[in-house]
Amino acid sequence: MTEPLLRAVDDGVAVLTFNRPDSANAWSVDLHVAYLEALRELALDERVRAVVVTGTGKHFCVGADISLLDAVQNGEELPPELASESFLEPIDFPKPLIAAVNGSAAGIGFIHTLLCDVRFASERALFTTSFAQRGLVAEHGVSWLLPQVVGRGHALDLLLSARRVGAAEAERIGLVHRVVPAEELTATAVAYARQLADTCSPAAMQAIKKQVTRHATLQLMEAENETLPLVDRSLTGADFKEGVLSFVERRAPRFPPLGRGTSFDDLPPVDPGAVAETFFAATARNDWDAALALMSPQVRLATYPGRPPATGVEGLAEQWQWLRDAAGPWEYDDVRRLVAGNGFCEQHLVRFTELGVELEACVVGLLDDQGLIVSMEEYADGTALREAVERRRAEEPESAR
Repeated sequence: MTEPLLRAVDDGVAVLTFNRPDSANAWSVDLHVAYLEALRELALDERVRAVVVTGTGKHFCVGADISLLDAVQNGEELPPELASESFLEPIDFPKPLIAAVNGSAAGIGFIHTLLCDVRFASERALFTTSFAQRGLVAEHGVSWLLPQVVGRGHALDLLLSARRVGAAEAERIGLVHRVVPAEELTATAVAYARQLADTCSPAAMQAIKKQVTRHATLQLMEAENETLPLVDRSLTGADFKEGVLSFVERRAPRFPPLGRGTSFDDLPPVDPGAVAETFFAATARNDWDAALALMSPQVRLATYPGRPPATGVEGLAEQWQWLRDAAGPWEYDDVRRLVAGNGFCEQHLVRFTELGVELEACVVGLLDDQGLIVSMEEYADGTALREAVERRRAEEPESAR
């Protein structure tokens, strides 16, 4: 039986080849499973620092195998190996993934080119999304992936029309990075991969891939704030030391394999209490610049009772001053707590009851994954809040306490 995927490793670079030439490398269950298993193994293989993906024969991958399409039309369930989320697994591959598109890339084959970090194409390459011409929506994340690569306008053109795009146009609109003669394609892609393997830090490349994917949906300052602890870690890591030393000594760097050099995986999670302390201390001394730096640009401030909400950071000082006036003199070393949760949550209920504290005021805040404040609600009437806590506790079944 012909193997659906070929694998070769040489000098830091692995080449994965879709190998179903009799069916134009159409995507099958066997190919899907083999490809994901190969990526998982290569992620842990210290010999490999970059991976090139290509196809056998005249095609890269023409989309789903006809047997899968027939099964769907007949109302059959797809095999569990083809769970929808598994199609996007390559985007989390921790090493550079480079497509060498040797021919037609359609449907799921088109998506797999987008899941790669860099795309080289043969002058014979042909691209099509296919979905609209088959009565399908934009599947498997292509509605997010494609605009990231070519922009919204080109993405809508390619998705709505499902027209065929040749290599020259693909390069012009940014769908591929470089077009080369067919006989030079694999060698060009491998040479690029080897340059990454020989000169770039595996730890840095893994972190950069995660940054680019995650930061695509964040605001600029949110991305910057998330990056700061990564910068601190990298400056004290083994990879930075080797990068500087190799530059000073005018030699090729000898970066450790992924997992043996600088690690960004053990950075501490966001501490809501620390964010709260810093925020309240800043507002107590009227340092609004410091307070604003802790807030998302989309922060929503709401005060109670009877105060209209404020959206954005520009009204923070005025809004917070009103809170302080309404609540009376505040001692900022009193109990205060920002909790990563939605609204009036269980953490508050349990904590306030345990403390038995008569609150003058309470802030209920929501933090995003970067530790920035995205919403803040003020209960200026602490007595009403405590009564609500006690009432809710009394209504709970004994088993839930």
